[in-house]
Amino acid sequence: MPVVEKRLILWGDVETPGGSGGPTIPFKATVALKIGDAVSLAAAGFVTKTAVAADGTKFAGIVVGGGGNFGGDFSLEDSGSTGYAIAAANKNVQVRVIGIAYVVAGAAIAVGARVGFDTGTAGRVITNATAGQTIGIAMDVAAAAGDKIRILIQPR
Repeated sequence: MPVVEKRLILWGDVETPGGSGGPTIPFKATVALKIGDAVSLAAAGFVTKTAVAADGTKFAGIVVGGGGNFGGDFSLEDSGSTGYAIAAANKNVQVRVIGIAYVVAGAAIAVGARVGFDTGTAGRVITNATAGQTIGIAMDVAAAAGDKIRILIQPR
């Protein structure tokens, strides 16, 4: 009888290997992407990171995993993995479309603030309450640019 190996992999804040922060959808990256990048729809089946606030109308979600560079799809959903390069252009990424995900702040952000695409650094988020450009609600405080925080994905 074959031996079945079961493994549970834990990375810091990760609760399950597949992620438990909400559903994900596979896309292809148009550019190199990192865990925590806020991405918008680029073309059928493709996502990209952007520094254009108005792209909030094309918001797809937050990159939480991939596999394009490394083999099978997997998810790294903890503050320590946020910012980790996960996929090159034309490779697979897993995008959290609803729920909770870690992102990188482009500036100081208050708890409860509505956030949108950072207009200075593609893929990051900043406070943005403009209708149609908000992609989520900050669940943590970002004291400065580069801080890793959780957001509740909630496009408006």
